[in-house]
Amino acid sequence: MRVGVAAVLQETNTFSPVRTPADAFANGLLLSGPEIVTRLAGTNTEVAGFLEGLHSSGHEPVPLLAAWAVSGGMLEAAALADLRRRLAGALSAAGHLDALLLALHGATVAENEDDVSGAILSMAREALGQVPIVATLDLHANITHRMIETADALVGYHTCPHVDHAQTGHRACGVLLRLARGRRPAVACQKIPLLVPAERMDTSEGPLARMIAMAKSAEASGAWAVSVFPMQPWLDVPEAGFAAVAVGDDVSRMQAVVDAILAEAWASRRDFDVELIPPAEAVRRALGASRRPVLLVDSADAMSSGAPGDSTVLLRHLLEAAPTATVLITVRDPAVPGEAARAGVGSVLDLTVGARLAPAFYQPVRLRATVMALSDGRFRMSAATLRGVEVSMGASAVLRSGGLHVVVHEQPTLTNDPALYRSLGLEPADAQAIVVKHPIGWRVGLGEMAAEALYVDLPGASSPRLARLPFRRVPRPMYPLDDDPQVEAAIRREVTTGPDEKC
Repeated sequence: MRVGVAAVLQETNTFSPVRTPADAFANGLLLSGPEIVTRLAGTNTEVAGFLEGLHSSGHEPVPLLAAWAVSGGMLEAAALADLRRRLAGALSAAGHLDALLLALHGATVAENEDDVSGAILSMAREALGQVPIVATLDLHANITHRMIETADALVGYHTCPHVDHAQTGHRACGVLLRLARGRRPAVACQKIPLLVPAERMDTSEGPLARMIAMAKSAEASGAWAVSVFPMQPWLDVPEAGFAAVAVGDDVSRMQAVVDAILAEAWASRRDFDVELIPPAEAVRRALGASRRPVLLVDSADAMSSGAPGDSTVLLRHLLEAAPTATVLITVRDPAVPGEAARAGVGSVLDLTVGARLAPAFYQPVRLRATVMALSDGRFRMSAATLRGVEVSMGASAVLRSGGLHVVVHEQPTLTNDPALYRSLGLEPADAQAIVVKHPIGWRVGLGEMAAEALYVDLPGASSPRLARLPFRRVPRPMYPLDDDPQVEAAIRREVTTGPDEKC
């Protein structure tokens, strides 16, 4: 078979005030044709899993498009139009394709499209006709009617933090090969009105680990693919909710698997609660700890969750604490790296940092610091999350004030990887404390060297305090935005009316 291979990935935070432009993909990953194989083969990506699975089974991969951008606000309409144009052109130029493997995030929203993944699947289906289409999805995907109706199968990650990108691609390839042999999938999908904080979506322990174990057990018993989709919770769209999808031979068995997983999800809803520490107390504990490094987790400004990354709240508290031991923090600021570059390494600057992108959440901070390093911001991921993939945080500078080292960067980035700091001459293992902007991804990379991690109670577009976020479009009632009895009544109504409208 000639099998098309493509990827379009971006996680959207609809509460972020910063739109995601087309050039965000150029700063992340934007590949076409043979360069996809050259750049991504052997990496921990879904595309690498597709390629390996197809090669090992004797089929020809036809690389089309690989586009990835760091999480952010809604895609600008022009960004979505550019992605659609690129994929349509690649599909047209590819000639006859017998099937398609497509890596999507599943929680991508554009200014003019609530369901970007569903729209891309629909475009591919229209271009290819009734050939098998299998899509991989992030565990944080929001499953929609259109996605279920358009793809033959959806296959989600089994890990969070996500370390099974390539493995998921390989699993999807296995499902595709079943379809190619003429086996028709029985698909069950169900969704409940539940939002849960990402901070507790660890798949190695806790509530989500129990559900993933149920999914894997069903796969071991014959299901083709079983996926749990708790959905990232900063997505204010009409089809939001916690979903499970099972693909196999027998629809009644798959429905039973899905029902059991979602019953566990609802019963475990309070197990997802997060313990948050006030910022002054968290800084005091981190600087006074005898074992290091201590991670100060700023999940409310997590760029991995689509927040802008320009919070100054912890920066202000750290400046007041005036640490002498090394403390590392990142602040996104499009203006400061250029100012630092013009002054040069060794210069002392008195400047304003942060809060340029999300002034509704933060206030800028005045900082007097020495320019320690400058960089174009490119580094290769070393942590298991996206090991081997080169990324960019844009023009960057290290500003030092006492023991505090502030990495000021132009573009959004993933802050869990030690490679970010090492690319700037800093060794995170030697730091007393490190601010990391991830709700859960910090467990891979920096978390592997940390003595302790403290979740700090902070404002931001990706706050775990979900009831404080301005939801307007999600279905109601929805837990935890509404009372338990209201939500339970809604779940009972869905069960009573039957499975006609499952996802």
